Amino acid sequence: MKKFIAASPDDFDPAQFPDRQSGNNKRNGQTYGSRELAEEILAVCRQLIKQPEVNKKYIMAIAKSRGRNGEPDIRDFSSRQFGQSNSELEGQSRHCEEVIKVETAGAELCCKEISAKLAATPPTITHHREGQPWTLFTKLMVACLAALSVIGLFMGINTTATTLMASGIAAFESPLRAYSFSMVPILLAVGIKIVATLIPQPLHRQTYTLAVSVMAIVLGIIWAASFAKTFPGMAQSVTDIVYNIANSNGVQPDSSGSWWMVFISIMAEVFGASACWLVIQVICDRHQKTVVEPNPVYVAHQKDQDSWNKRRNENRRLAGQLAGKLEALSDARKHFVEECVGHFHAALKIASDQNDLKAFLDE
Repeated sequence: MKKFIAASPDDFDPAQFPDRQSGNNKRNGQTYGSRELAEEILAVCRQLIKQPEVNKKYIMAIAKSRGRNGEPDIRDFSSRQFGQSNSELEGQSRHCEEVIKVETAGAELCCKEISAKLAATPPTITHHREGQPWTLFTKLMVACLAALSVIGLFMGINTTATTLMASGIAAFESPLRAYSFSMVPILLAVGIKIVATLIPQPLHRQTYTLAVSVMAIVLGIIWAASFAKTFPGMAQSVTDIVYNIANSNGVQPDSSGSWWMVFISIMAEVFGASACWLVIQVICDRHQKTVVEPNPVYVAHQKDQDSWNKRRNENRRLAGQLAGKLEALSDARKHFVEECVGHFHAALKIASDQNDLKAFLDE
């Protein structure tokens, strides 16, 4: 069992606490409310409650000497007997209860102080810079990327819708339904683009843009290979095609890979369009003269507050476990006292029977 520090904030040992940058809840130059108490508290809660042995000889002696007036003595004696058996556990539990109260109060104070700092700190910083000038080539690049993304998605939608209408499924006989169903890849492309806006750090956004662009290139290469494998007859002459048909004996070529090519085609369109939009965003960011970035001080305070909130919630959970342990000790004490009182009542009956027998024999 680890040594516990004093429960009073004024008695805290400074060596027990790590240095913190925030909080006025300090004693001897150190912050309280920052201890990790899980190990100590759980060690106390895991200890078993000792059940002492009932002292029947003492109970019988009190029953004979005091009669019914001896019940308060039995209750007091049994309570002290239980307390002696569990004195270490009860003392540690009470001590931990006081310590965790102070630690929780310290965490509460730190949370309030950091919340005040967060309220007084702007979450973003706006600063000005020169920015790259817009050139004709840059403008043409942005326009081409935007056009290619739209054309690519439109071609994919048109291909999917045409396939659905030619499938013979009654639900897709209407062009409106077929084209509406085919717009799902647009939502996927938009979702990939939206994820980038949720990344606060510019460097991380650029890394995400690079990953999506590489994915689009890889999918495009895979699609080209799948297309060439699915339609090998495009590079054959008419004579070769007739010859191959004559030698195939009517056997149909395996089309199990067609679904794979369709899947790769859709994913290539989605990632290609998203990559175009992300690259456009990067180009526009480089040409902006006003940049809004997350405030590193605010981010640090937010991280610190999350840590203190976690510590406070952990202390509350541990306090609940300690309260349960103390309640279990109280219930065990009451049960032992009542058990001793039950033995006392049985001893009273035995003593009364013996007195009656003695009086009968004396007569």
